[in-house]
Amino acid sequence: MKEGLKIVAGTGDKRTEGQLHLTAAAVLEAKKDAKAAESDFKKALKIFQQTEDADLVGRAHEKYGKFLAEQGRFQEAYEQMHQARNAHLRRNQS
Repeated sequence: MKEGLKIVAGTGDKRTEGQLHLTAAAVLEAKKDAKAAESDFKKALKIFQQTEDADLVGRAHEKYGKFLAEQGRFQEAYEQMHQARNAHLRRNQS
């Protein structure tokens, strides 16, 4: 995974790079490494925001929100879900 991220980071393919971070976050979450998983969720969001693809941004916010809810961080989860909704609304208005 880390090797793939190194390779993709140099290509400028933000969509693939963001997807790899989401995948890494899921793997780390399954391994119960919440701190590292959260870091990858945040990296994916930052990368997807650079693409200006509302669908990717929205889905990343949803996944991060679900992760936060599972951690018992409900206020932060709600904020992520709200941002996901806003991203989806922007996509539908385009």
